[in-house]
Amino acid sequence: MKRFEEMIGKKWEEVKEEMVNYVYVDADNVDRATEACIVDFTNCSFLSVTGKYREENDEVIIEVDDDAIVYDNRG
Repeated sequence: MKRFEEMIGKKWEEVKEEMVNYVYVDADNVDRATEACIVDFTNCSFLSVTGKYREENDEVIIEVDDDAIVYDNRG
């Protein structure tokens, strides 16, 4: 838990290696017009980061900019 707390406010590039295998996007958190989405993590319910979501050739593609900031979604 403490290591997740320490990720709050960090850039995606700083935590990507540890978190990339746990990305999850809820369909309700996708703006289909702009492809913007909220990326959550299956291994930590309170961390999120903004990204882009699209479907291409029956494949889901989630992109997060390296400078996107990881935030605490608990409010």
